[in-house]
Amino acid sequence: MKNIIERFLTYLGQELGYSLNTVKAYRHDLKKFKEFILSQNKNSINQVKEQDIRNFLLDLVEANSKHRGNSKVSRARKQATLRSFFNFLTERKIINHNPMLNVKNLKLDSREADFLTEKEYKQVLKIIREQKRPLWIRDFAIFTTFLGTGIRLSELINLKLHNANLEKGSIKIFRKRGKEQYLPLNKDVIKAIKDYLKVRPNVKEKALFLSKRGKKFHPSTVWYLVKKYLALAGIQKDKTSPHTLRHSFGVALVSKSIPLVSIQKLMGHKRLETTARYLHISDENLRYAVSKLSLSI
Repeated sequence: MKNIIERFLTYLGQELGYSLNTVKAYRHDLKKFKEFILSQNKNSINQVKEQDIRNFLLDLVEANSKHRGNSKVSRARKQATLRSFFNFLTERKIINHNPMLNVKNLKLDSREADFLTEKEYKQVLKIIREQKRPLWIRDFAIFTTFLGTGIRLSELINLKLHNANLEKGSIKIFRKRGKEQYLPLNKDVIKAIKDYLKVRPNVKEKALFLSKRGKKFHPSTVWYLVKKYLALAGIQKDKTSPHTLRHSFGVALVSKSIPLVSIQKLMGHKRLETTARYLHISDENLRYAVSKLSLSI
């Protein structure tokens, strides 16, 4: 079973171009599944039946009740991993029957992501500026880049020095599956990055944003910075993460009446429906939109 899993992971990375972090998540999920199947005294992937899948998913539910970290979102991800895995095995004729065929997708609650209002994110930027730490210029540039581009965490930490063309006002990023895209930068983002480059350590590391040790950022460090500065600014949300800043960018564009198709392209969404679900439109904005309709004759 191990060799088949590795073959699938190689397919994800080399043929589909999935990022290392995505492949790592698939590996983790399949490792859990393999451990479960082996515990059922089944040593071959051909022995896996639909009921085995259902028993595995049920085991995840029971594990979550014992506080072992299998939330509904986590279970849905594992289920999606298994669906991709068994589709791959069926298409390659490694197995004769797909045991996931009649297993329905887990329904998730539709919840709006947290975001910062213009007043809130300006307060955060103000707090960063007031810090006495030497690294405040770097942190200010990171937050400004998040808020001014809607960039994802993985895209930000993988930015290279040569990806930023400040004279032309753009940065080159690599979206999911390695797709290349150039994002425009406004004057505030350009200035923040230029200020940071004046104090950026002269080291061999090619990443644009560096840790205090002069290395490429680890994702957890950026999470820490976001939570830290939001707390210092006195801003409380149900969930805070770098994605909060990305979502704030989308909401800000909606408030400026930017067309949804333009927002979709800037945020790198494959489908317009994703953008429509992702963005939060306040009741005030909806009322304003309706008030602009003219039905008089």
